[in-house]
Amino acid sequence: MALRARRARDPGGRARGAGLRAPDDRRPARRARRPPRVRGRGADPVTAPAARTASAAGGVVFRRGAEGPEIVVVLRHNPPLVALPKGKPDLGESVEQTAIREVREETGLEARILEPLGEVRYWFPDEDGVRVDKVVTYFLMEATGGALELHDHEFDEVVWVHIAEAERRLSHRNQLHIIHRAAELIGKMPA
Repeated sequence: MALRARRARDPGGRARGAGLRAPDDRRPARRARRPPRVRGRGADPVTAPAARTASAAGGVVFRRGAEGPEIVVVLRHNPPLVALPKGKPDLGESVEQTAIREVREETGLEARILEPLGEVRYWFPDEDGVRVDKVVTYFLMEATGGALELHDHEFDEVVWVHIAEAERRLSHRNQLHIIHRAAELIGKMPA
């Protein structure tokens, strides 16, 4: 018994493997191993099953405010989300048509496309654990009509915010380069 007690302690006197021994102390307890994670956030892109692709389009809709340019963001409270308006294409729609329609549906605003801003690429596992590679194409858009009150009820709020505030509040940091490009282009436009 003394030999077992001596082996179970390290030179500092602390018990080694505390919590790893079975209650009867005859054999070590085994820790359960978790299977590799494939589903949900944090899935490993290397081990995820073969990918499929998806596309979407959206816009950075702007207007000139008293304190500088403002853009529209969509907000959901539960789960929390602050994002640029975007969505999936309908059958046969071009990316430009998708961006205009999605902005109208999600924000209640009519807008016209001024310039392409670039793409955001990311991946996520679908409900079956299959990796989906998604590409979202964004456009700089100017509001031409409509009203935020007409927004899609998928979101709790749709609001105008200063570009700097949008940069701070965005939930998806991969959209930052899109907002920076929009700010650059808006800054070059005549007032």
